[in-house]
Formats: sequence, C-alpha cells, structure tokens
Amino acid sequence: EGNVSLATREAARLMGREAPEAEGCPLEELRKAACMPEEVESVVRQGLEGEYVGGYELELGEGAESRLLVASVEPVVLEGGETEACMLRLKDVTRERQAMRALEESRDLYHSLVEKSPEGIYLVDRDGSIIFANQRLCEMLGQEPGALESRSLLDFIGEEQMEPLKGYFRSKVAGLYAPP
Repeated sequence: EGNVSLATREAARLMGREAPEAEGCPLEELRKAACMPEEVESVVRQGLEGEYVGGYELELGEGAESRLLVASVEPVVLEGGETEACMLRLKDVTRERQAMRALEESRDLYHSLVEKSPEGIYLVDRDGSIIFANQRLCEMLGQEPGALESRSLLDFIGEEQMEPLKGYFRSKVAGLYAPP
C-alpha cells in the first residue's frame, strides 16, 4: 500500500517527522515533506517486488543545507515466499562524505607540497634505505623517479665525504626509531 508501518526515531527524523507521526503515513507524503526525489518510491516498489536495492544515494536540499543519504531497500519475505513488505534503511552520510572530502583535499595538498618542493625530500627506514624520494631529490641526484627506493642515500655520497656524513646521518636516523 506504500504506508510506513514502522519508523525508527532516526529514520523519521531524516524524513522530517517524529517517529509516531511517520507510522501509518503514506511514503509519498513523507517523501514530499522531506523533499526526497521521486526515485525513492520506485526503489521501494522494487523492494515490494522482491528485489534488494542497496547503496542508493539521495541528495536532500541544496547548497550548504544539502544532506546525502544512502538508502537500501530489502524485501520482507514470508515463509510462503511472498513479499509482504520491504524495509527501507536510510543513513545520513553527509558528515562522513564531508570528512572524506576534507581528508582527500589535505592529502592532495600535502602531496603537491612535497612533490613541488624546491628541496629534496625523502623518507628512510631504520636501516637507512630510502622508502620515498620526491621529484626534486631524484633530479638533484640525477636519478629517475622511483629509482632511489630501497637504496641508501649513502650510495650517492663521494668517498671523501663518506665518513663524516655516515656518523651524522646515523645519529639523526637512530634517534627516530625505537629499538627493534
């Protein structure tokens, strides 16, 4: 019939109602009140026809007020194999998506800063082997990108500089790691 038989407090809130008010309401009325797209009803119809629909995204509102919901519809099948109802699950993923976007932007900014740095930047493991070297360091040492990984930076130092630098390098790296 398209009426809501049971709504959790959170589901009702996402549809702009209180839980007792949502129960018994036609889904179409709740959908319109919450400004949900018409596709919600077709997805629910699919559930009533026995199909599982998962990961359906709904965008509610516009601009800064918009929210993103992930909906899934699961048919409720009786022992005789007949679908009597379907369960519509709504999850507000707005904050999760915003946090992921901010994290990706931060990662991209960090990557851009490191890669475009005028200085050679590298990371080494506890043995002194390079695990990351930016483009500038590769250029400074006349190496192709990626060619420095698993090599020691000491491989690129002349014999006359080796002894003074070995001690300095090891003293700096040794303090960064706990004993194995």
